[in-house]
Order: sequence, then structure tokens, then C-alpha cells
Amino acid sequence: MCPNNKYNSFRRLIFSEEAKYAVKYGYKVKIEYSYLFERGKDLFKDYVNDHFDLKKNSTDPVQKNIAKLFLNSLYGRFGMNEILDKMEIVDKETAFDFLDFTHNVTIISELSNNKYLVKYSTEIDWSLR
Repeated sequence: MCPNNKYNSFRRLIFSEEAKYAVKYGYKVKIEYSYLFERGKDLFKDYVNDHFDLKKNSTDPVQKNIAKLFLNSLYGRFGMNEILDKMEIVDKETAFDFLDFTHNVTIISELSNNKYLVKYSTEIDWSLR
């Protein structure tokens, strides 16, 4: 169950950063228990070595491709840069300021009383072109 406002009570297992975010926006958070994870060393070493050996030494092309896919999927997942969408209700002038090619705007929708809903992602990094 998720609250529809900050006065509803609910229980949920959440990441510590989510709890910090909730407190920032006025929610009260009561921590009942927590898990402490220690930073590991060579966490995926065996996984990578096993799949690399399988890919390198396999004579079965299907097994070789699956090992390659597993290795590429792991690398791709951790190499991703998370792009977060944001939504804001702003006045008309501010809404069209988002179209200055520094944000990836996906929605600009007129609401009422000179208010616009704008959905955009984080600033564009032009050095990546």
C-alpha cells in the first residue's frame, strides 16, 4: 500500500535514500529494522571468470553466445547512466524555457490559468555527441 498523501500510515521496506527523500518532503519515517550491507571486494570475480572460461573454451556456439550475453549484460547494466524524468507544473514562460536545448522535453501540456505541465529529463551532456 502506498500513501496518497503524507498523513496516511503505511509500512514498506525501502532503500535509505528513499527514506531521506520522504523526510525531505514532510513525511515522518519510523525505522523498525534495517539491513547493513558491507562493501564487497571482487564481488563478480567468480561470475566473470566462469563465464569467460565458458565462452573461451566452449565448442557449442549456443553455449558460447549465452556466456557472452551474460558477460555483456553484466557490463551493460553497471555501465548505464540513469536518466531520471522530472515533472513540474510551471507558468508559461518557465515551461518554454525548457525548450532551450539543455533538457530532453517529452511533454509540455497546457493546464489552465497560464499553468503548464512539463515532463523532462536531466540536462543533456553535449560532450557525449
